[in-house]
Amino acid sequence: CNIGNETSTADFTTGSFTANFLLGTKYTLAEEGTLNSINLLGNDTGALVKMAVYDDNAGAPNNLIATSGPATVGSGVVSLAVTPVVLPAGDYWIMSNYDASGGHTNVNTSASAASSVVYYSSLAFDNPMPATWAGSASFTGQDISYFLDITCTPAASTCNIGNETSTADFTTGSFTANFLLGTKYTLAEEGTLNSINLLGNDTGALVKMAVYDDNAGAPNNLIATSGPATVGSGVVSLAVTPVVLPAGDYWIMSNYDASGGHTNVNTSASAASSVVYYSSLAFDNPMPATWAGSASFTGQDISYFLDITCTPAASACNIGNETSTADFTTGSFTANFLLGTKYTLAEEGTLNSINLLGNDTGALVKMAVYDDNAGAPNNLIATSGPATVGSGVVSLAVTPVVLPAGDYWIMSNYDASGGHTNVNTSASAASSVVYYSSLAFDNPMPATWAGSASFTGQDISYFLDITCGNTLGLEDVVFNNKLSLYPNPSS
Repeated sequence: CNIGNETSTADFTTGSFTANFLLGTKYTLAEEGTLNSINLLGNDTGALVKMAVYDDNAGAPNNLIATSGPATVGSGVVSLAVTPVVLPAGDYWIMSNYDASGGHTNVNTSASAASSVVYYSSLAFDNPMPATWAGSASFTGQDISYFLDITCTPAASTCNIGNETSTADFTTGSFTANFLLGTKYTLAEEGTLNSINLLGNDTGALVKMAVYDDNAGAPNNLIATSGPATVGSGVVSLAVTPVVLPAGDYWIMSNYDASGGHTNVNTSASAASSVVYYSSLAFDNPMPATWAGSASFTGQDISYFLDITCTPAASACNIGNETSTADFTTGSFTANFLLGTKYTLAEEGTLNSINLLGNDTGALVKMAVYDDNAGAPNNLIATSGPATVGSGVVSLAVTPVVLPAGDYWIMSNYDASGGHTNVNTSASAASSVVYYSSLAFDNPMPATWAGSASFTGQDISYFLDITCGNTLGLEDVVFNNKLSLYPNPSS
């Protein structure tokens, strides 16, 4: 979602910048994103530059959003790091301050830049960027070779359930005060509940809403509840504490403090199978933790819906053999040997677990992952604790670690000899290389592979569970704000 000028076209020529002036121009961000860095296309002047981003107020710089430390103006892209910050869609000013005058970057003064506005203000290079822009000096007709590196915010996938719109089948309903009442909807995939909603008919009544899970076609346990809200016109959204909902059936229930036609209902043939459960409940009472009533009727759907954000699907970058084809037959493994083979990871991913397809021998196994050096195991990347070899997938947890694209060795060590998993010795496995080394089962995995023993022509039913990308890339942000309590002492 980068904004600004990442390339310098023929319209851009060397500019003239005066030292100790904060100066820049405005660019529009079309959608929300995370600011990574402020950048300029440098002309190798060797001057020092500091840069900043301001938001916009009526076409002028406003509040400071991000600022960089100093950097030297080299040739080409000069990238100045900032503390990452989320920028909503809108206009932003990219400003610079140089410690010496010169043609530090290129500018566009052609007809295509006629509407560009440049704001500037005197500022000693060593002074901090002002928190709020105070100057009013500006001129027009110049664009500058500055840009922001911005990562777009991924669009949330919606898994809403219920009735977000009211079709011709829906007409004004009749709701009695002090009754908890609602109907059931099916969530097809896991998601996070954000709010409970109704399409209101502007009755001005108060409403509270709740979500219950399902038990054999009836409401069951309370999942989420809202505070009271006024029934206005259109979507009335009641906030809840966000909660992850597994795929399944959920009941959206409401309670009003006055009777009336608060929302629309569908009683046509299309709603014939809809079931409504209801129970007497004083409006001021809390929602019951477990549904106790059994009263219900059929043939009515209600203009209620849940706002749910789908849980993003993990992208699998697994490597190895997750299934055992006809080429795989029972192998023979000797106790107290660290042994395994190599697989290639095509893109960066986060290792979740080491796995084997077990033959239910009951032996204990420990597993490890090594990186590769010239076709042989090299340094230890991850290791598991012991697990019992059962039937099917035996998954051994590891401390998650990010694996760059490359070759990795999946190694195992058993406490007893046996046919613990399957191997492929057919022609299709002819190029597979197996490395092995003597290692007592109770000994730790060696940090660096020291052995050189190997043979070829055997693939093994081992695989790594890997989520594509770096799922561990969270940064700690330190805020230097101070918290004060009054009076002192306080509790």
